[in-house]
Amino acid sequence: MKLSPVLLLMAVLCHMPVYASLLSLSSYDLLDSRPEVPARTPNARQEWDDYLLTLKHLENGERVLTWHPQAGQTIYKVAYKTSGGAWTEKLTTDTQFAIDASLSGAVEFKVTGCESELLCRDYGNELSTILDEHNNGFLYLPQYVPGNTAFRVSYTQVADATRYTLQRSKSDNEFKDIANRAHRTGFAQGHYDESVLAAGRYCYRLVTHDATQAARVSAPACTEVDMRTMRTPEHFVAQAQAQGIYKLSWPDVERADYYRLERESLTLVTSESESGSQVTEPAMITADSATRFARSARMVQATPMTEKRTYLKSWQLVGDDKNTDKTQVHTLDTFELSGAQNYRLSACDKQAQCSAPKTLSYTVPVAHMVKGLPESATAQALNQNTVKLNWVDVPGADTYTVTMSRKGAYWQSRYTGITDTSFTQEIYLAGDYRFEIQACLDSGFCGQTSQVGTELRFSLGSNSSMTPSVLVVPERVNPGAAFEIKWAAPRSGEVAQYEVQGELQSTLIKGAFEQGPDGYYAFRRPALPHGRKYCYKVRAWFTTGEAGAYTPTQCVAVGETVFDEVDNFQINHVSRYDFNVSWEAKQGASAYLLELQTRTDDGKIRWQPVYYGEQTRVMQQLGPYHLHHYNRLGHLAMRVSACNSERVCGNHMRAYLRNISTAAFLNPVYLPHKTPACISVPQQIESGEPLSVNWCETQHSGVAKYELLGELQNVILTVTADTARRDMHQLMTTTRNNLEAGREYCYKVRAVYQDGSVSGFTDKVCTQIGPLEYPAPTDFSVKALTEKNHFELSWKIVSGASSYLMEQQTRLGVWQTVPCQLRKVAFGWLACTVQASATQKVPELDKVVYRIAACSRHGKCGNFTRLSFNPNPAPVMYRDSLGNLYQAEQAVGVGAIAYYKRVKGPQGWYWQPLTLSQWQQLALQPIKLNAPSLNVTRK
Repeated sequence: MKLSPVLLLMAVLCHMPVYASLLSLSSYDLLDSRPEVPARTPNARQEWDDYLLTLKHLENGERVLTWHPQAGQTIYKVAYKTSGGAWTEKLTTDTQFAIDASLSGAVEFKVTGCESELLCRDYGNELSTILDEHNNGFLYLPQYVPGNTAFRVSYTQVADATRYTLQRSKSDNEFKDIANRAHRTGFAQGHYDESVLAAGRYCYRLVTHDATQAARVSAPACTEVDMRTMRTPEHFVAQAQAQGIYKLSWPDVERADYYRLERESLTLVTSESESGSQVTEPAMITADSATRFARSARMVQATPMTEKRTYLKSWQLVGDDKNTDKTQVHTLDTFELSGAQNYRLSACDKQAQCSAPKTLSYTVPVAHMVKGLPESATAQALNQNTVKLNWVDVPGADTYTVTMSRKGAYWQSRYTGITDTSFTQEIYLAGDYRFEIQACLDSGFCGQTSQVGTELRFSLGSNSSMTPSVLVVPERVNPGAAFEIKWAAPRSGEVAQYEVQGELQSTLIKGAFEQGPDGYYAFRRPALPHGRKYCYKVRAWFTTGEAGAYTPTQCVAVGETVFDEVDNFQINHVSRYDFNVSWEAKQGASAYLLELQTRTDDGKIRWQPVYYGEQTRVMQQLGPYHLHHYNRLGHLAMRVSACNSERVCGNHMRAYLRNISTAAFLNPVYLPHKTPACISVPQQIESGEPLSVNWCETQHSGVAKYELLGELQNVILTVTADTARRDMHQLMTTTRNNLEAGREYCYKVRAVYQDGSVSGFTDKVCTQIGPLEYPAPTDFSVKALTEKNHFELSWKIVSGASSYLMEQQTRLGVWQTVPCQLRKVAFGWLACTVQASATQKVPELDKVVYRIAACSRHGKCGNFTRLSFNPNPAPVMYRDSLGNLYQAEQAVGVGAIAYYKRVKGPQGWYWQPLTLSQWQQLALQPIKLNAPSLNVTRK
């Protein structure tokens, strides 16, 4: 039924008993759509309206909870709980729920739609109410209000009321009036439309006034504005469906509109930094640009801005959707973290307010990568000295790496940064070749290696008649013995010179040789470091200027080979500036020697040690020094060999890296490159045995000298790269003799440069000579005594010691025995008194330094413990809130011993003494101030 506005107005003015019919028209007030108002289209799930839950009175006075119908939902579940109680759930097929008359006080309601009695969605609506048990009335409002959203507060009108006052509080007890409403006869409810409120918890209560001016105050009903946080998803799990395929799943979260799934990944971050004009080595010169750069090996570039590229961990969005599961297919592009899979999941509401994330981690083996191998890979010889590789693109791959090795050779050549699915390379040495391909990410990770077909043989179109007809190398020689390499002339052609290559040093000699009486040409080699093989090959240069092919490689073993070549030696570019150099461990190896290939100014190949130690993995960075040699050689090459406890190393394994971008080289210099690359001493030697200390050169040019420090004596050796003795592996070395047994000796090295700069120190390494006599005394400490410049040095007793040796450092590396009268100061502790003043400080340290060792009755002492301190510490300065200055005089090992305030008197500023009680009552802040700089006298 519909009434005209005029009829409605007349009915109201004449108090006609039409209110029962008008009740159905006040749908705005009652939020009731039945039956006269046409029904709205049922909500789809994503349009669930949090403010359609309402309370109303039926004509019979019954209170009901009503809601708008939801699409596809025939069953609804209603939940309610009283203050402090548990949730009670009821199922209904209607869109209203009769409220039990016994319910009173603060009650919360919420509703959800169900597809069946057992399959219900999360609760979407909540209502905060106060039910009045006396007059069947109520006060209600939304339980939660999102930010920047207005809402409505509704209440029941009662028959004996004349007016209503609505009050609001932000703290439950300080209520303020916000609205006054007259009683509207004929209407069951009243409403107050609240404006947008700041975040917080708000409570409302209704004051009902009757004709006698009596007032009834309801209990408060509360709401939270922009405060509710989503509940963190629980039981977030991953289940393997197949190799490399995982299903992530989680239960539904109440009020969640969608779920945000993120995965930890590596993100490229670029930044620019200022730099002035700088001398840089050019990038590796390609054939088409060789002419342009031929006039200069170095060039000056003005680079006002330098781009820095760094890969940082970050969270990448996988998806925002309503599903509670996600299937992850792990192709190469999900392996930035070497197979580690880290996820976080958040539940979000319709206002995009998300819960705290739930994390999940698992690891996918590289072998389980989906479509991770370059498939259908082929290798084709285009001619006698060129190969072409083809393969199918790998999903998610940024670049490809091709590895090439020659049968019988102890090296691998790796070509990185290939962006195409084909690769062509010229072959320079005849032989049988194998090829492998890896798919890689820009961040540095590479997948499994794919073997490419079978071996390919390249003859290089050589004329065998122009190759020396015979090469003779002894199969084995004794350690320390020299030997000869012999060869016979080619079968044709007039030879001008012979070139001998070997020992992993490129050309050993190129020149004219005289034929011996046995018909062979010979080249004599001196004694070489034993424990490994050395290989050689020879070719002829003819008077026509043409060079013949090399002979097949022949090898000689010097002594017994201690170790064969290590397996799986690789140099992988894992991030912009980081190269992971790794190899498999050798059983029985005590250490590994890693060397970098360089080229001298006269063109000779040199292998420079850059690591000697137990690790099988080294992270290498490249700087200007490496770029210089990379441009000279056209590649980055390293070799590694396993060594035994006697420092004898086995056969080398080489790896080559080509096509390195110049952006991978640090500029300016990486400071650790200025420090000597390694230092090594044996862990222990026998008494009377000389001690060998060995260290690597720096990976930077311009070194003037190396300084070896140790034995608690500061610098014990200064050498240059030219004057230093070298061991058989070309590490710089020195021998320390006549060191007293029974204790430990430690060493470290630094480099001093021609420009006067000094590098950092290497790690400290220590060796023990003979059985340890006594361990170093522990808890060596100092405490100032009342007598001026007198100090008590104390330490814990060393079990079995008969005496102690106390020494003071008078200058760097010089120690002087200190007379010490021992006394017991506590159970298990000894002490002695020494005198020390500022004049006894070691200038370079600005402290006095003592050391102590436990000794036997025969005067043989063990390890030292060292102690340094300032005998006259500066006072600690303080300031109060008014700006007044204070100081606390300090004593070593004691702390503050006297307190003063800076005060101005008739004769100027002076320090006024304070008692400890006065000091403790002050509120002071410590400040950095040099007390002697104050023009203040102390009284």
